[in-house]
Amino acid sequence: MKDLDLAKSILGIEIHRDVKGGKLWLTQGKYARKVLERFNKLDAKLVGIPLANHFKHQISTAFCPLDAAEKGLMSKVPYESAVGNLTYVMVCTMPDIAYALG
Repeated sequence: MKDLDLAKSILGIEIHRDVKGGKLWLTQGKYARKVLERFNKLDAKLVGIPLANHFKHQISTAFCPLDAAEKGLMSKVPYESAVGNLTYVMVCTMPDIAYALG
């Protein structure tokens, strides 16, 4: 058997250690960036979490397809995959995005 030293990442989760301080923390910055790249959202506008009340109406109407052409385009968006990727990030390291995913 070969000693591979301490793990630095596993399943897209980066492991950071402060040995002197006795602390360990997990992040998914690289994974989250890959998800944003995959869905072409690197330039998306940042929104504070939890979302303000005025976003409820915008989310429910502003992003709805208006005609058959837009509906055709939306049918090609891998919505389930995007939500699944973000749910993985939420469960592992970012519970603060649960409200937005809800």
